[in-house]
Amino acid sequence: MKKLLTATTLTAGIGAAMLGLDHGQEADAAEQTQTQSTNESTTQSASSGNLYTAGQCTWYVYDKVKW
Repeated sequence: MKKLLTATTLTAGIGAAMLGLDHGQEADAAEQTQTQSTNESTTQSASSGNLYTAGQCTWYVYDKVKW
């Protein structure tokens, strides 16, 4: 039973890779689009001591940790 589960999981992963299914990237793209649209409105309200708009620092750290 354990071998069947492993084989099924591997087959599903290979199939998803062949089809180009990567839900993580789709989610990142959607969130970045939303962040880009809100950056314009939040830039004016940012304090003088904070050079980042809402969410930018989080994305910077996420990109550094991700790789």
